[in-house]
Amino acid sequence: MTKPRLGGAAIAAVGAAVAVGVGYHFGGELQPHRRDLAQHQIISKSAAVAFVVLGTYASRRLANELGRAIALSDRASAAVIRLILTIVGVVVVALVTLAMLRIGVSQLLLGGAITGVILGIAAQQSLGNMFAGIVLLVARPFRAGDRVRVKTGSLGGPFEGEVMSMGLTYVTFSTDEGMTFVPNLTLLASGIVRSPRPLPATADTAPPGGPNAPPAGPDPVAEPSTPVEAEPQQEPPASSP
Repeated sequence: MTKPRLGGAAIAAVGAAVAVGVGYHFGGELQPHRRDLAQHQIISKSAAVAFVVLGTYASRRLANELGRAIALSDRASAAVIRLILTIVGVVVVALVTLAMLRIGVSQLLLGGAITGVILGIAAQQSLGNMFAGIVLLVARPFRAGDRVRVKTGSLGGPFEGEVMSMGLTYVTFSTDEGMTFVPNLTLLASGIVRSPRPLPATADTAPPGGPNAPPAGPDPVAEPSTPVEAEPQQEPPASSP
């Protein structure tokens, strides 16, 4: 895994921290009788805007860099980690911004809870697939490149294929019928048989000449040789007396 480049994220995080300090300093001194009330309000709101910009950039940059580094070894987990870090960063930035602007969070939380219940009922299937995808990535019953056999009745019987990729909603299989996309919720409730991965070639099992040597063919059969008949030797003529 390569080292992520977090220089830009660190600079943005420092700037966001400075903006929070400035916003709390001027926002806490807002007094109705002060003559510079309007000036302090402008400074406090400007610091809040700067924090939103810098905080969002820092969180997204951190999520992208970590996801890029993890993707070199595990592409499926990288997408989930990137999404989780982005969501956490947005929530933190929103809460801190509301605190800087002296906005009551209790009413917003109540309205957000009601909205969350409505959205959860409407998107029950999608949210179920997302949480099932996170469980599959954490439990790791299989990984990309494995040959598995899925035993499920909801897909018309068992099928076998190679895992091509794992996402938050679907797992892509390469089967004899083509690319098959199976929802994560279905896989989580199915039986999975994973075929063992082939063992790497060792010195005892490697073919002669190295792993890249062509396979040895059958031994050539020697053609039967035809016996050569010896020519009869002629006797020399007898000499006359």
